[in-house]
Amino acid sequence: LTAVPREPTWTSSSPDAVLALEAALEANSKLYKNEAGKHLERALELDPDFVAAKIEMAMFHAYENPERAEKLMAEAIAADRSGLSDRELFMVERAELMRDMKFDEASAAMDTYLAEHPDDPYVIHLRALEVWQSGKLEEAERLNRRLLEISPNWVLSYNQLGYITMLQGRFAEAEEYFTSYRFIAPDQANPHDSLGELFIILGRYEQAIDSFNQALELRPDFWASYEHLALAEGLSGDFGGAFGILDRGQGLPDAPEDMFESIRCGLNLWQLEEQRDWQAIADQADGPCVERFGEARFAAAFHRAYCQLGRFDEARAIEDRYRSKIQEAEKNSWQRRVESMEPALLFMTGVRQALEGDLQGAATAFRAADRHLSYVTAQVGIYKLGNQLLLAEVERALGEDGMAHKRLSQVRSINPEMVREFENDGLSALGL
Repeated sequence: LTAVPREPTWTSSSPDAVLALEAALEANSKLYKNEAGKHLERALELDPDFVAAKIEMAMFHAYENPERAEKLMAEAIAADRSGLSDRELFMVERAELMRDMKFDEASAAMDTYLAEHPDDPYVIHLRALEVWQSGKLEEAERLNRRLLEISPNWVLSYNQLGYITMLQGRFAEAEEYFTSYRFIAPDQANPHDSLGELFIILGRYEQAIDSFNQALELRPDFWASYEHLALAEGLSGDFGGAFGILDRGQGLPDAPEDMFESIRCGLNLWQLEEQRDWQAIADQADGPCVERFGEARFAAAFHRAYCQLGRFDEARAIEDRYRSKIQEAEKNSWQRRVESMEPALLFMTGVRQALEGDLQGAATAFRAADRHLSYVTAQVGIYKLGNQLLLAEVERALGEDGMAHKRLSQVRSINPEMVREFENDGLSALGL
């Protein structure tokens, strides 16, 4: 059977272009985006008519350079399809349907292809990502397990399974998957970064810091690890170390300046929040950070400061502006943006109601925010745990001590460090 000629996976006039595309896909599997882009550029230099490389490059430029992405996708769709492989024909068909916003038909085309090619790891991976992003976690878990059966070296499946189980609060399983990912790919940055995110949620900050530093030793340009490392340093109380991490990253060639400056702005507000310097936060509401990145990025910090200062009309104005952004996102069917903004609005509403004295309303808002939040990333997971601590404070103020005690026990079972800090503050973050 191995002697039977197999259909080539990729169709190109240049064998070196095929090697470049495969190198790009390997770089993508490591989440080395810049490296993947360079390999794709090389593939298209060697074969300007390479359809699969055009589609991959269009996806690469979808956000940073949409004009080029649109041009490449149009060229791929208009190309002669007679000599393409089955996988490439599927890629072109799906690209055309996605371009025309026929998302259900694109999904159906993937089903048809997988019915005929059930062991194609490339397309199984695409399907796993699609169902993950649509919130179908059981199906995403099944597909990633299947992917590891037919392609044990598809290491991103360990990463995906780790995040699926972490999101659901299955932390022991998540640690097994992330640890396996690190064991199989110790020379890649992302396994160390993913495991570090889990350690943050679990309050194991020193282990998280070590893990992120290992990621950056392997890839100093793995930019996500700088944000995660700064978060871990801040949670452990070392804001000086957190700012030092940002200085270290910004000093490197090709560092994303906007990303680092946005993190720096947020870190500064967070430090002032820890110091309870509400006036200093409010004074920055019209400052350079808001001018450069917009209010929404820092809305919760300004809103909290206004509430703590008793300036509730200004806090409500922030809620109204946030609500308008949610309505705009709903109008444009930006569901993921809606899902990320709704809990923030509920959280802000709960803070204001608590400090205005509407404790029952605050409890309702915080509980609703908790239902919208998950442990999908370190930042969101810490946000969820912090929201639960404020809810426990409100429940105590309402005289619901049993509920508050149960909630604190739940948070302690996940991140004992956050509860220890809360207890050191007298079980009071809002000052109720």
